[in-house]
Amino acid sequence: PTCLNKNSTLSLEKLRENDLLKNSIEILPHPDPLLSKDGKKIIQVEYPLKCNPTSTYRAELSNYEAARKSSVSLKNRLKMKGLLDQFTSEVDKSIQLGHLRFLSNEEKEEILQGFHCFIFINYVMKNSASTPLRVISNSSAPHKSGSINANTVPGETVLTNLYNICMNFFLKPYVVLYDLLKCYRSIYTGPTTNIQECYFFNKSWHSY
Repeated sequence: PTCLNKNSTLSLEKLRENDLLKNSIEILPHPDPLLSKDGKKIIQVEYPLKCNPTSTYRAELSNYEAARKSSVSLKNRLKMKGLLDQFTSEVDKSIQLGHLRFLSNEEKEEILQGFHCFIFINYVMKNSASTPLRVISNSSAPHKSGSINANTVPGETVLTNLYNICMNFFLKPYVVLYDLLKCYRSIYTGPTTNIQECYFFNKSWHSY
């Protein structure tokens, strides 16, 4: 059915999903007190799911062991291809930039006792002189209750409708331009989303 308000064939379910996605975005003070004092803000998202994570990803259904085995397999592939040091260096860069951090043993045990989901860590090779190897995550990693990607609210697909994109660009009162380099990994995720997107990566690749 056509939605007269939106002038499109959006279903009521898609409209509900759009509202969930919009309401999941917050503008908050920067977590660094010095930056927050200067008025710097962050965008934080708590990605909504189509299911209740406390039951869907409860501890009894943990995919922790699968994530551990995937990480060991990744280490072996990287060693075979001579990419282990380069991969570890990229992980270290992400930690220094604040994109990743290691959990303490206490934090790990607390997460494993509650609801959680592990996504698998991997890499891709790029035709780039600055970053030929890039660390990536796989949110489609298998889980007994379905992957994070499968259970995340998708919302409306807008990028494929070039006509609407162009019309909005010309007719809307404001246009926002972004520096893609600064946008990369610049959106913060909330505590619930973080619990559902843990990696298995040992500080010492040679300890397991």
